[in-house]
Amino acid sequence: MQKKKVSKKTSEKIEARDTATEPPKPTKPPDDVIKRSRFERELEVILTREEVESVSSTLVHTLRERETKELEFKEQAKRNRGILQDLQISVRKLIDSVSGRTELREITCERELNYSTGRVTDHRMDTGEILSEREMTEKERQVSLAIEEEFSDDELPEPEDDDKAEE
Repeated sequence: MQKKKVSKKTSEKIEARDTATEPPKPTKPPDDVIKRSRFERELEVILTREEVESVSSTLVHTLRERETKELEFKEQAKRNRGILQDLQISVRKLIDSVSGRTELREITCERELNYSTGRVTDHRMDTGEILSEREMTEKERQVSLAIEEEFSDDELPEPEDDDKAEE
């Protein structure tokens, strides 16, 4: 098989066509109807130096803001845990009240010191129930202390002077 000789001029045209950066445009038949429209789409773009600096600055700001928010959320979580614990304590008390049909309340009580028997008795004022009974301590046995507790400082009787008693 023989090679076909190509002129130098034709050879240059073929080479120029093969190395061209634009692809050849397809030929359209003259009766085609074409509609073109524009749209937006996210595509990668190489950033300039200024854009990289701007994005870096935004990154630093955003990281700091995130750290601040995380700390705020942790503090709020601690407060929320405390609130939930308080509510849980209330729930337990209420459950105990319902199941035991009782609850703890502040009740006025009275302590009776009987110097004749040397006994101390604590009573509930609402029901009269005896809460406890015990022996008096040495301090409680001091009658003079018990009398002083019953009077205010203004009401205490004046002690007698020894000089007046001798006259």
